[in-house]
This record gives sequence, C-alpha cells and structure tokens, in this order.
Amino acid sequence: MDLESAYNDKDILLVSHGDASQVLQTGFQKVDPRQHRSLQHLETAEIRQLTLAQP
Repeated sequence: MDLESAYNDKDILLVSHGDASQVLQTGFQKVDPRQHRSLQHLETAEIRQLTLAQP
C-alpha cells in the first residue's frame, strides 16, 4: 500500500514530544535538523500545521 496515495487529501494528526516534533518540522521547512531549536517552541498540547516550504 502506498501511504501517500492512500492518505492523499486527508488530514493526519501526529502526536509526539516537542523535540521530535520540531525535528520533523525542520524537514517541512527545509532547515538543518541540528537547528531544530531555532524553530518556534512547541507548547504543551499545541497543534501546529506542517506544510512543505516553497522553494
């Protein structure tokens, strides 16, 4: 099963700890993962939309 096609046009909620979420966010924003702490801090129970950064 191709997950990308199976969940195309679907909203997906990921639940994680702050640092892991910020590292994931670096991939979406095309930031070096070692710089994850330069991103805005995630508050407890915060919901943040992840979208790919435009080139």
